[in-house]
Amino acid sequence: SEAIKQNRAVTVCKSTDLATCAVGGSWAQGWIAFVDVNKDGAVSAADTLLRVHSALSGGSSLVGGATISNWIQYAPTGISTGNGGATANGVAASQLVLCPIAPANFIGRTIEIGFTGRVKSTTNTTCP
Repeated sequence: SEAIKQNRAVTVCKSTDLATCAVGGSWAQGWIAFVDVNKDGAVSAADTLLRVHSALSGGSSLVGGATISNWIQYAPTGISTGNGGATANGVAASQLVLCPIAPANFIGRTIEIGFTGRVKSTTNTTCP
């Protein structure tokens, strides 16, 4: 919704320092959302930081599928794309899987991001 509101591309990327995008690691290390003026999936001087989320606590994991392993971008129309322009299509390639590290009765979540930008969260019982 922020991309539509701003009428500009908005990127969400994993981040270790909560100021720049990270290529390594997982989404559990933290992430940032920013207006991506040049639409390159990286923070530059012209970009505006919108939101930051620090690392997940308690050893939880958050891993992105192949097309959103590093970042996902929303166009002003709300359409989403992932790393290198790969279309996020709402299947395994465009999922984030959240798994808590806790007793076996804790259930994870699968967060699917569709091409239209729509997000769907379902129960994930395959967490270790």
